[in-house]
Amino acid sequence: MGLNYEFRAAGRILAALSPEQHRRLEDLAAEIQTAEEVLRRRAARPLARCQDACRGLCCRNVALDEIIGRDDFVYLLIRAPSLKNRIAACLVEERPFFTADCCFLEGGTGPCMFPPEVRPVVCLTTFCGDTAPIRQEIRRLKRAFGQLAWFPRLRHLSGLRRVRPPGR
Repeated sequence: MGLNYEFRAAGRILAALSPEQHRRLEDLAAEIQTAEEVLRRRAARPLARCQDACRGLCCRNVALDEIIGRDDFVYLLIRAPSLKNRIAACLVEERPFFTADCCFLEGGTGPCMFPPEVRPVVCLTTFCGDTAPIRQEIRRLKRAFGQLAWFPRLRHLSGLRRVRPPGR
């Protein structure tokens, strides 16, 4: 469906939240951000290799909609709402059916426009080296993202349960 569709869907999810649900989602996003910080500290060596040796090679020639999705956009918009217009501007040039460089690279070459403390899950958990020393941190981050991913779905299902069939 493309990133633009997923980005707009994330916006619709956030717009439909009650204040209580919004606070809960903010709490889930804060847990993700904490897990990201722990992973970044523990993965300092592999991340330095990404910057110094590879120079963002993994951000080039990618099928971006397989890397970034609706849940990532929900997370980005809840933790860094100031990025909304920049993300939308990047998606104007989206080529959803062809592999291309990541559209979120500053100036088309990098660095990434997302702040280091707020990035999509795949961008933080994919390394070209040995991940055994940071496996626990990667698992913690993915689990936290999983909770965020299920939040809108469970919210929707709980709303369906409250609707009573006619005649009851």
